[in-house]
Amino acid sequence: MRRAFLGSIAMCLAGAGVSLAQPWGPPPLVPPGFGPMPPQAVAPAMNPARPNWGTWPAPSAQISDPGVVQANHATPSDCPACGDTCGPTCAVDCCPPALPPECPETYCIHSWFSIEHLRWAIKDGPLPAPLVTSTTTLGSVAPAVLGDAGTIVLYGSKDIDYDTAHGMKLACGVYDPSLNLGLEGAVFVLEDVPARFEDRVQANENRFLARPFYNLQDNIQDVFYLAFPGAFYGGINVTSTSRFWGAEGNITGCVYADDGCSIDLIGGFRYMYLKEGLTITDNTVIVPGGAQGFFLGDPVNDGQIVRQDNFDTQNKFYGGQFGFRTELYLGKLFANFKGLVAVGTNHTSSTIRGQSQLFSTSGQSLNYTTAGGMLAVRENSNRISQDSATVIPIFEVNVGCDITTWLRAYAGYTFIYWGSVTRPGDQIDVRIDPRSIPTSATYDPAFRGAGPRNPFDRSDFWAQGLSLGLAVRF
Repeated sequence: MRRAFLGSIAMCLAGAGVSLAQPWGPPPLVPPGFGPMPPQAVAPAMNPARPNWGTWPAPSAQISDPGVVQANHATPSDCPACGDTCGPTCAVDCCPPALPPECPETYCIHSWFSIEHLRWAIKDGPLPAPLVTSTTTLGSVAPAVLGDAGTIVLYGSKDIDYDTAHGMKLACGVYDPSLNLGLEGAVFVLEDVPARFEDRVQANENRFLARPFYNLQDNIQDVFYLAFPGAFYGGINVTSTSRFWGAEGNITGCVYADDGCSIDLIGGFRYMYLKEGLTITDNTVIVPGGAQGFFLGDPVNDGQIVRQDNFDTQNKFYGGQFGFRTELYLGKLFANFKGLVAVGTNHTSSTIRGQSQLFSTSGQSLNYTTAGGMLAVRENSNRISQDSATVIPIFEVNVGCDITTWLRAYAGYTFIYWGSVTRPGDQIDVRIDPRSIPTSATYDPAFRGAGPRNPFDRSDFWAQGLSLGLAVRF
């Protein structure tokens, strides 16, 4: 017995585990008085119209080992006439013989449904470019220019830190024990995860606020001022969002099962979707009597200039997946592990666009709106898409308890890795010729420069986290 038990554990650790679609846990013990009937024995029907479940099997049936369900269960094709003797839980197909009226292990097709609450983290968004600088000193070159004494980077040059996200996962399936096959599907959704940065300088504040860039016209580090004491005041808002969800459909097949372990093989289809965006909005109020601003090359002595740059990316994965699932159980307790590898096509896209607006100081629009912001101008404002082959590994671990024969509760951990995706921060190019920027003093509508560009760079993405779930079997 010990060798058989150790052998079953070894097979489970080398393989993978049981689906919710299979019967949960080992076959229940048969109460004393119930046991396997002789092969020729047939349970007498007390009343065909109203079976007396309490008298089945016949009292005279031979009991070879009380308390243990024998393994030589008949299949549906072996007992076509079992009929009402199956008991109330066997409305579809035949029961194995020699089981009590409740029929705890049947050959009936059954279904299941589960719901999980997710609390996941996603990989921080890359943002190698510095986006906002500040200083309180004039410096040796120009205030707030990168590399100048006293200049600090307020935002950018490091990854975007996303908060953990709540989410939900729904799954359902059907299982046919007579074939050891099941069908199952699942979908998960995470809430939109935002990350924000905001800074504003008031009119009476002695601080410089700027957006840095590399000036391709003069080949120097340069800035556009959002706040310059005595000339401008204003602020900036940077918002990044991430949306992640996916779905799958699988066929499962049980390849091994005993009283402490099960192994399933899994094959099916997976779809995943990742959409992210990075929006940079700044506004500059021109102080009357101070320095001039510019809009489409014309000087502006009074008003408010608003610029916006948008960097959006989408990733869609379509592919097949295969793997295994293994479950170990001890009484009502269980632990399972699932490993999958999805192989397919990843459709990625990157969209860049920008605009600039001129308002009066009262906030009323002067109807001056033009395409092009600061980092998103005519040279890089476009949409690029591409398909590539991708491999996505997925791992899941759950531990829980069978509360009843039809309800189980569990907690789990999931990890998903997705390589070769486009993310917004990777698409920012800070090498710009000011003649392409509508709010520059040297703006030229006919000019076409060497930068910026839409680099369409790739990076990777992962999501991982905990879950709490309930599963119901019908």
